[in-house]
Amino acid sequence: MGAKPRKCITTWKASTEAIPRDLPPSRRFSLLIIDEDENIRWLLQKKFAQLDFDVDVTSDKESMIKYLEKRAYTAIILDTMFDDGLLFPADCQERHVAQEVDWFRYGIIGQSDLMQRLYHRTSQIAHSDAGVLLTGESGTGKELFARAIHQLSPRSENPFLAINCAAISPTLMEAELFGCRKGAFTDSKHDRKGFFEVCSQGTLMLDEIGEMPVELQAKLLRVLQEHEVIPVGSCTRVQVNTRVIAVTNCNLEEMVRLGKFRKDLYYRLAIVKLTCPPLRAIKSDLEALVGYFFKKYNCEFKKTVKFPDAETIARLKAYDWPGNIRELQNAVERGILFAENDRVAVEDLLPALSSFDEAEFPATGDIRGESHEQEIIPSSASKAVKSVWKEVLREMPLHYLEAKKCFEKQYLEFLLGETRGVIAQAAEVSGQYRPNLYRMIKKYAIDVDAFKL
Repeated sequence: MGAKPRKCITTWKASTEAIPRDLPPSRRFSLLIIDEDENIRWLLQKKFAQLDFDVDVTSDKESMIKYLEKRAYTAIILDTMFDDGLLFPADCQERHVAQEVDWFRYGIIGQSDLMQRLYHRTSQIAHSDAGVLLTGESGTGKELFARAIHQLSPRSENPFLAINCAAISPTLMEAELFGCRKGAFTDSKHDRKGFFEVCSQGTLMLDEIGEMPVELQAKLLRVLQEHEVIPVGSCTRVQVNTRVIAVTNCNLEEMVRLGKFRKDLYYRLAIVKLTCPPLRAIKSDLEALVGYFFKKYNCEFKKTVKFPDAETIARLKAYDWPGNIRELQNAVERGILFAENDRVAVEDLLPALSSFDEAEFPATGDIRGESHEQEIIPSSASKAVKSVWKEVLREMPLHYLEAKKCFEKQYLEFLLGETRGVIAQAAEVSGQYRPNLYRMIKKYAIDVDAFKL
């Protein structure tokens, strides 16, 4: 018995005249050919190249996926090793690429049309070094997509750092980003690399980029253009090769209009702009997200809480989730934590339905805008607090700067007393960076050892 004939491809191998010569040229047409037969690959590549096509060839499904992730093709030719030989256009490729990438691996869940389009765009730009601006409301998973871009890129074996610009003191931000040399600051006792140098050959995510001081934005722009940094206290330029992914939940276009963000930097960062959709726009993905979080927190809390019934899911979908996926995650965590008899109460999943906060801790006004007569702090206690505070103020200088110094010193002494002189703990509870605390401690000549046990 003879071998089964190869569909489509066999015809072209037997007669090159069967190749359609009326297809557009490569300036409008790119082609990917996948065939296990080396001779067929060579023949088709040669013939389509003669017709001025832009042709890539490969022999297996794994390398095919890599090609699809790198670029978009107008058409793809497959041989019979993948069922029937076929030729399909680029509008089918979007769905194909989105399905081939394992987004669950990156903690990203969703099959809605909006998410599929976002997956496709992310796959397209991951293999380039183009600047990316990730926008979207808080809690929509922007950092997860930033990490996915890094992992899908050729830089995946190199460092990825996520930096929150709002959490760094403006006076220290330049040194943190670009590095500093010994003696640049009072406590700078050795050279230190900045985030750009640490992430060279890798990816640096700048979260809350809108919080970066305007005066530093010009320096960032130069780094992005010249691929070099000048550490604080140095005149020597250091070459860096760092991909930057900027993240924000602000309207940067409006900030540009108001003069709060540089227009040239905005266009440099937003070569590719991706927007993570809010949860209310992808309600069809909510059930899958709930399932993922139920499995996660059942495992974490060593429980076996059952998945919510259809009625509960419907009520969850009816809620707008202003905090987006992060709010949903927190709701599931809370629901499983308080669940009894392997069932979760809808009141624990939906903060808006919970009467706990409203009953025991009234707000300043109800939904009709009427004031609550009940005070959270009794009048007698409130008067006592005000009386003590007045005494504290009387002991402070009237001049604002002097009063500020007085308060800072008293606050530091109180903070060190509560943390028993442990600077790391004091920095954590106060929300300050350790260099800031050391600087203030030195400024007010406070003896840290006196607070240690």
